[in-house]
Amino acid sequence: MILLLSIIICITSFEGVRIMSFGSRPMNKITCADCGKESEVPFVPQEGRPVYCRDCYQKHRTNR
Repeated sequence: MILLLSIIICITSFEGVRIMSFGSRPMNKITCADCGKESEVPFVPQEGRPVYCRDCYQKHRTNR
């Protein structure tokens, strides 16, 4: 059996290259709290907290 892993490569000026791999994760269907578009997220949304699609999340995200 072949297990497919998704690999995320993060390059930072202080840490060099950091590689993290995750197995497949169950996706949960959501309706974006901003635009109403249906989407999927890799976590279980909590009741009472807004969940955004990828595009709206970028608008609401604070700069770090």
